[in-house]
Amino acid sequence: MKTLILFYIIVFAYPVAAQTSATIIGSVADTETGEPLPFVNIYVDGTSIGTASNDEGEFRLNLPVGEHTIVFSMIGYSNVELKTVATNDDTLHIKLAKRDYKISEVLVTGEDPGELIMRSAIEKKIEQRKKLNSYTYKLYTKFVVSTDTTTAGRSSGNADTTIFSIFETYSKGYFKKPDYYFNEIIQRRQSVNVPPQANYVAFGNNINIYDDYVSLVGEKVATPFHPDAVDFYDFELLGWSENADGNKTARIKITPDTGIRKLFSGIVEIDGASLVPENIEVIPNEAVKLPFDAILSYTQSFKEQDGFVVPAGLKISANVPVEVFWLYDARVDIKIYNVSYDYEVNPSLSDRIFDNREVELASNADTFDKQFWLENNVLPLRQEESRAYDEIRTLRENPDSIETTNIFQRYFAPVTRNIAKLERKPFTGFDDFLRYNRVEGFYLGGGYEYKPVHNVKTVTKLGYGTSNNRLNAILNLDYYFDEQQKYLFSGSLYSKISRRNENSPYTARSISLVSLFLGRHYADYHYSDGYDISFNFTSGQYYYIKKDIFERPLRFTLGFTDETVSSAYINNRIKVFALVELRDNPLADEGRLRSFYSTFSWNYSNLKRIANFGFSLNLEVSEPSFISSDYKYRNLTGVTYFRIPTLPIWKMDVIINAGYAWGELPAQKLHSFETSVSGFSSSGALRSVEIKEFYGDRYAEVKVEHNFGELIPGLFRIPNITSFGLEFILHGGFGWSKISNPERVKSKNPQFIGTTETIDKYYYEAGLGLNRLLLFFRFDLSARLSQVDSPQFRLTLSTATN
Repeated sequence: MKTLILFYIIVFAYPVAAQTSATIIGSVADTETGEPLPFVNIYVDGTSIGTASNDEGEFRLNLPVGEHTIVFSMIGYSNVELKTVATNDDTLHIKLAKRDYKISEVLVTGEDPGELIMRSAIEKKIEQRKKLNSYTYKLYTKFVVSTDTTTAGRSSGNADTTIFSIFETYSKGYFKKPDYYFNEIIQRRQSVNVPPQANYVAFGNNINIYDDYVSLVGEKVATPFHPDAVDFYDFELLGWSENADGNKTARIKITPDTGIRKLFSGIVEIDGASLVPENIEVIPNEAVKLPFDAILSYTQSFKEQDGFVVPAGLKISANVPVEVFWLYDARVDIKIYNVSYDYEVNPSLSDRIFDNREVELASNADTFDKQFWLENNVLPLRQEESRAYDEIRTLRENPDSIETTNIFQRYFAPVTRNIAKLERKPFTGFDDFLRYNRVEGFYLGGGYEYKPVHNVKTVTKLGYGTSNNRLNAILNLDYYFDEQQKYLFSGSLYSKISRRNENSPYTARSISLVSLFLGRHYADYHYSDGYDISFNFTSGQYYYIKKDIFERPLRFTLGFTDETVSSAYINNRIKVFALVELRDNPLADEGRLRSFYSTFSWNYSNLKRIANFGFSLNLEVSEPSFISSDYKYRNLTGVTYFRIPTLPIWKMDVIINAGYAWGELPAQKLHSFETSVSGFSSSGALRSVEIKEFYGDRYAEVKVEHNFGELIPGLFRIPNITSFGLEFILHGGFGWSKISNPERVKSKNPQFIGTTETIDKYYYEAGLGLNRLLLFFRFDLSARLSQVDSPQFRLTLSTATN
């Protein structure tokens, strides 16, 4: 009986598990030359299934069993439509012929036919976008970095070019009006010389030249499909090509109308009947500032899905000659590939999907699923890429195994890699392990983050100051009440060193450098022992700030602090290069502080400008009659910024920072202007003020910068000096501060003064900045115009501003 049942299962039930899909592998080549054709757009007509050929013309296409029409499309070549019946795995070798473009007789109207076609295509796009509310898609992204053999530290045998690192991801993407994007990385892998935390290469349809703008290396470039593109570009019809189905494709030359605006030049092919772009191949013009004189090309293909134009494939190639005078000379080649497929147009999407960061990681994304990678191999790796994975692993595991390994990679690279780990989770940063200031001296310690479950995070920091002989300890607990992590309870228990203006742009690392090497004591310190609890509400999609820091645009915080405050003193006066006398650390108003505080912010982060407008309001209240405290005050502070475009590549930034206190604000809470220090400055500082020159419990600051960009794009691009393009900036600063009870404050800190105590009552300065020198730097010549008999000039260096 058992034998009969087994026979029945084998014979009759087997068809249920019959093959339901087929895999087609193959290659695409030029009909005349036989050369392989890279990045050919390959898709199944009438479906959302698609792929692309790799740089060697190879492709792999998974499709359901049945009849299909497979379309092969590439710029400059006639489309091939292949009708096939997929029943089993198969191999195809496709030949594409170059298009024969012909100019048809046209009616002379004063407008080039190419411009007329583009105008119609843009109108179609505008109408489509009115109807497009949402879409989802699957996405494969590959990021390949190659360089010369010396820089790579090994040779792959391919002349002087060696793959240095590879990133790959598969993700699911979501879009919803007006401008919400979300990608969840389903699987990722990368060469072993890249930490998994660095692999977030899911570019998705955020890079889509069919949009109004695309962003390249932080540069916002108006596309040929911008609603005003006919005013930005000249479009010239080069000819028509007739496809096998009788449809005609127009080949149109794209030329920027001006050298000032950031635009593209190149070729676009558009279906003459449907006005759907098929392929586009462009390069940015000189107004787009690319680092190190990089050469970049952008190729994208499209398809029509349910009546909507969507991207199918994207390839960005960049050649970056990295030359720093005679000290360093290398070449970096970057290639980015995107293949988008399995679109669903106008599905119903919950807003909760977009409460996350734009790119999130699935819980099992780093668990390699071999079957998944086989079934979803939409862009096969080239042999060189497959080999590079193994070679890089071999080099990492056994540095002596590769003949071209240099001394740096053999002995120093392991040290730098381990130091870099301190900047990645679960560690809290290098500054929590080692730093230096005048109060603590050399600080030695550590910081560790631990997440036992998804909604709980603990951070522990422990260290010792070698000069003040004091133990620093911080224990922080974050508990999220919901899955989207919008509602947060945060509690902190600490015995630590605190500083005035906790949100200062000068980090602990910056303080360490200027204190140790230049002998300048910049920050004002005091000790705090106590605890803090707060409830936080945030909303909106996360913005990327830096490294592992993401913030939502809207934030509201309500909290309570209970701490004992004591003065800190300078304990270490080491100075390597300093020739100036050190200032003392101000005394604190010692006592027990209990206060309530609240913060409300919108599009604001003290670490980075995240929008063209943002603000933050803060209120702190310490009231002994309500809760026992040694202090009595109310302190209201706020900061706002906004960016105003003035011309196509000009912009003006304004920052306003103000505060007003009632009662007796303790000395450690008084505001001081951020300034330059020993010729170095932050982007938000008053550049000509002396360190901690002015204080106040009532103050106002206004900083204005107008960036004129490159006055003539390309004119001042000097190799090794201003390869990125030299930007000219005019800036000015204004400051006012007042100490409402100077007698009380100066009894402990006689050096504290407000601008109101000077003859000019206010502080003001103006200057000229040169931005993007040596790519990363900005030099400013500033003139102090107040509290002096004649203008005092100061030259400062800071990091380049965007």
